[in-house]
Amino acid sequence: DQFLKKIATSAQEIGQKEGIYASVMMAQAILESGSGNSLLASEPNYNLFGIKGTYEGKSVLFNTLEQDSNGANYQIHATFR
Repeated sequence: DQFLKKIATSAQEIGQKEGIYASVMMAQAILESGSGNSLLASEPNYNLFGIKGTYEGKSVLFNTLEQDSNGANYQIHATFR
């Protein structure tokens, strides 16, 4: 409940600007970040969606699980924005 209160206003503003549902963004943020509790979502990263890549030349390296075409999980090191 606290996590939703924290992100609701920003999600509504972004949703209206970009034409997407705030509720869908918030649901995805809950799933990807463990309701804002993951290391990737925490300060100083603030990555609520598990977005890989770099931003303005910066990134952080985390272990993450991926799935192969058969649905089997495997771990990789990946950069996140």
